[in-house]
Amino acid sequence: MNTPAHAIVNLLFAARRRDLFWAVLAGALLPDLAVLLFYGWQTHLGHSDTIIWTERYFEPGWQRFFDLFNSLPLLVAGALVGWFAGVPAIVALMLSMALHGLIDIPWHSNAAHRPFYPFSDWAPLQNGAWQVPAHWRVWMQLAEAAVVVLGGAVLAVVHRDWPARLVVAILVACFVAYGLYALDPALLGLLDDAV
Repeated sequence: MNTPAHAIVNLLFAARRRDLFWAVLAGALLPDLAVLLFYGWQTHLGHSDTIIWTERYFEPGWQRFFDLFNSLPLLVAGALVGWFAGVPAIVALMLSMALHGLIDIPWHSNAAHRPFYPFSDWAPLQNGAWQVPAHWRVWMQLAEAAVVVLGGAVLAVVHRDWPARLVVAILVACFVAYGLYALDPALLGLLDDAV
């Protein structure tokens, strides 16, 4: 699942709480922002994309950094701090980050984060133990696209203020643009086989 899809899904979960739009949005984006910052830094250091995504990304220090943004115990602890402090935005931010991490589990079959870090090094999909079959990936991507487009329409109706609607429109546009950019002709062949 890509970043705009995380944002749309998380915002749908919190659609009734329009006052928490920005906190939920931030929580949906932060786990991937950590990876984006990593990529920017590695590019700045002069590493090629191949080295970045096959070696550097999997280094233990970087994996611990990413795991901090996906650690359910740490995020729940942060949500509890927000709840006891009476700050709903902190609760929404932390729970949105947790939802992002939970949704990533079935989608990242080759690079899952450790959801119970720092208490456990267990990762549900570590060492490539689980791979989504190619024909299921097609259906997962189609479902993701449907959720983003339909979810974007729902959010545009729910949120009457133009900044929120603009953000939702940008998220849907980014999702569609990336989908067209990343469209793999082989995937289209798999779609023919899956139908």
